[in-house]
Amino acid sequence: MIKIDFSKRFLNSFFFSFTVILIVFTVLVVSRGISRGVPLECEKIEIEGSLSYDNGHTYHMLDSRIGQLPTKYDNVIIFGHLDHDLVYGRPVYLFVQGLKVKIYVNGKVVFDHTDFSEDTWDYFVPGAIKTTDDIKIELSTDKSYIYNVHFRQFLKRMYQAEHYDLIRVLLTHYMPHLLVCLAITIMGISILIYWSCFRGVRDYNAEGLRSCGILMIMGGITCYLDYNYVTLLSRNLYFLNFLNFVTQAMLVIFMTSYMKRYVAIEESRRRANTIIVTMAVFMAIYMLDYILKDSSTDFDWLFMAFVLAVMVMLFIGLRDVYKEGMVIPIRNRMAFDTLLLLVSGFIIEIIYYVLTGTYIVRVIEVCLLVFSVVQYYLLVSTNVDNYLKAKRARELESELVQNKIKLMLGQIQPHFLYNAIGTIRALCIKNPKEARNALDYFAKFLRANMDSLTEEGCIPFEKELDHVKSYLYIEKLRFGELLDIEFDIKATDFECPPLMLQTIVENAVKHGLMPKKDGGKIKISTCETQNCYEIKVADDGVGYDTDKPLEEGRSHIGVDNTRQRIVSLCHGTMNIGSRMGSGTTITIIIPKATMPGGGYESNIG
Repeated sequence: MIKIDFSKRFLNSFFFSFTVILIVFTVLVVSRGISRGVPLECEKIEIEGSLSYDNGHTYHMLDSRIGQLPTKYDNVIIFGHLDHDLVYGRPVYLFVQGLKVKIYVNGKVVFDHTDFSEDTWDYFVPGAIKTTDDIKIELSTDKSYIYNVHFRQFLKRMYQAEHYDLIRVLLTHYMPHLLVCLAITIMGISILIYWSCFRGVRDYNAEGLRSCGILMIMGGITCYLDYNYVTLLSRNLYFLNFLNFVTQAMLVIFMTSYMKRYVAIEESRRRANTIIVTMAVFMAIYMLDYILKDSSTDFDWLFMAFVLAVMVMLFIGLRDVYKEGMVIPIRNRMAFDTLLLLVSGFIIEIIYYVLTGTYIVRVIEVCLLVFSVVQYYLLVSTNVDNYLKAKRARELESELVQNKIKLMLGQIQPHFLYNAIGTIRALCIKNPKEARNALDYFAKFLRANMDSLTEEGCIPFEKELDHVKSYLYIEKLRFGELLDIEFDIKATDFECPPLMLQTIVENAVKHGLMPKKDGGKIKISTCETQNCYEIKVADDGVGYDTDKPLEEGRSHIGVDNTRQRIVSLCHGTMNIGSRMGSGTTITIIIPKATMPGGGYESNIG
């Protein structure tokens, strides 16, 4: 049973998270409004002229047709003039992505960026540069070529501005992106809080919740680390690159860990664990290599290898689903579909990187947002359901005690006691040894009924079977050849509600067999299947029409109570089949998922 206190704690966490998001959103909107009212010393710089990407052999105008040029260049040379005069002494900022940049003004070098491995903002402080001055910009790289997208982004991101003014402009521009990252991160933190509250509860998939929460937090941080603005906030590129790699690697590792919840075969789970451990080892090796080589390590190919490992995990999970014929519940199917969407986003990122040399961060951002919102929705809806169930369980707790007392009293009815004692009394004269045996069985029967009052959950089936044998032994003494008993017990290693079988057997003897003139036979059988245990109680008694109300004196309250306890304690089912004159068969199904160590998986995380 899930405690209400835990549910209340999570609901408080949910409202706290929502409040934080609302407050931060309000602050950001207000700050954006304030920034609009404050004059900013920030001007975009554009160049009018021509470019050459074949060492000066041909030239092309700098206009909208740039996007129609080849996607890769060996180098780019730009000639032209500024669209407006620059203010003396105010910094000029440029976003450099995998390029070496050299800028000439009237033949004199004013800016020289030589580290092509960095994606960062860089700046120089100009003199008095006029629109009449000749500008030459040389773009090159130590890589095999320059991507068209890098070149176009360079031309679009040239500003003359004070440092904090440019930060305000960029943060205002990326406000929706920041809010999305904030929402993803807070939802991940809330799921981790939920995991910390419920990790000891058997019916919750604690590993899945933890992996889901950390995945979302790492994804939010990864999206935060957008070099389009973060390199203005911090010039420590060594730390930013390191942090970016760690968050991306952990994102993929915990995504792989999250996929394990869809891997059903034990051998496949071992392979999944091997993949995760291997990824963690490679992550540690690359981190050490990065530290020792002072940021010269290239992380892109490792990231691609990690995503390939995720695809392998996805294949294993899908194979298990189809191989085992598993049916994923509706809520879990929603989570699985969003996971497929997230993996697809990574695949698109990799394909785009191979083609253009850069990432589309927005694709991962949107996929992460959809994944996080669906996971959070499933978490809240599941928790609300559990809260209502727990509340209802508290209300039924007192009723359960009363029902157990009524059930016990119903099993020890006065006429049964009188008949059992009368039978034993007669045996004391005819067969004292048999009378002693009968007393032993009668004592066991009474003890089992009394013990049922203190039982909170299920009991071993063997114990319940012994109780039934005690009852049938006494009834056999009473009715002799009128009562034929057969046992076909092929499985006993499971649990069931107390008095479950005894109630059904007594009902079969009393209402099914004894009304017949010649008596009849009762057969009790059990068997084990792949997913459940099956118990059958069949008699060839008078039977009854299941579509008609029971006759007076044939109340089946005990059977109905047993059905409810099978559902609530074992998540099982009880089916009754009967025909007039042919007998009755009752079939009970107890899923193996309810056995110790096989608790139900949560619908989320």
